[in-house]
Parts: sequence; C-alpha cells; structure tokens
Amino acid sequence: METDQWLTGWREIGKYLVKSSRTVQRWACIGLPFLRDPGGRPIAKKSQIDEFILEMNQRNYDIKNWQDKGIGKAEEGI
Repeated sequence: METDQWLTGWREIGKYLVKSSRTVQRWACIGLPFLRDPGGRPIAKKSQIDEFILEMNQRNYDIKNWQDKGIGKAEEGI
C-alpha cells in the first residue's frame, strides 16, 4: 500500500505535503507524527501524516469563529 511508505527528512516530508521543510518542522511542534532514525533524521509514514492532516483540518473547522454569510446570499440567487 503506497500510504505506508516512509518519508525521510524534513524536505521529503514537506514535498509530500507541498509545504516547506520549515513549515513541516513547525507542524511537528503541534503534533505532526514523526520518529528519528538512528542517524537523527526525521522519518514519518505517509498514512500517519494523512491522518494528522485530516484531524488538523477538522479541528480548524470545529473552532471556526466567524459567521459564514456567503451561503445565504448564494441561495438567494438560486
């Protein structure tokens, strides 16, 4: 299964997420799952990263604190 592949290094993890290596390092501080290989490089499974991104997006959606006024206006035009 392709999602069970390991990614090695911040750059490779960032490429997978289409983010910079620095952004990926910041996300590691808020819970991005990764381990370190014996050489000290970060490694992560694609499936665990995918799960983290889904959870992060759900959390951001759940804490939405603005009122979405666009839906009502869009329905009026129908």
